Amino acid sequence: MGISWQVALGCVFIDGLILVVLTLTRFRQALIDAIPASIKYGIACGIGMLIALIIGFIDAGLVVGHPATLITLGDVLSPPTLLAIFGLFITSILLIMNIKGAILWGIRFLYLKTI
Repeated sequence: MGISWQVALGCVFIDGLILVVLTLTRFRQALIDAIPASIKYGIACGIGMLIALIIGFIDAGLVVGHPATLITLGDVLSPPTLLAIFGLFITSILLIMNIKGAILWGIRFLYLKTI
């Protein structure tokens, strides 16, 4: 963006100071209380979907870039994509069965498959 790292860190520091002042004056809590619950859930869901798209689907090769539609389905038969789909399936089954640490068990199972 054309700014030095010192300026960027200074902006982060000023932002931190503003957040501390807003928290101490309880304005932040009033602002949070003013937002309806449905919008809070929508924001959380949107952030989760963005993280899943960027980190999960793109890195797994399930979604790739496309000039006309921005994203499109990738090569589903490639080994990394099949492994990601299989891992998602295993983790989903563990979550449905209410197994404690299901997500960690799913990650561990995939790690063992890649060794």
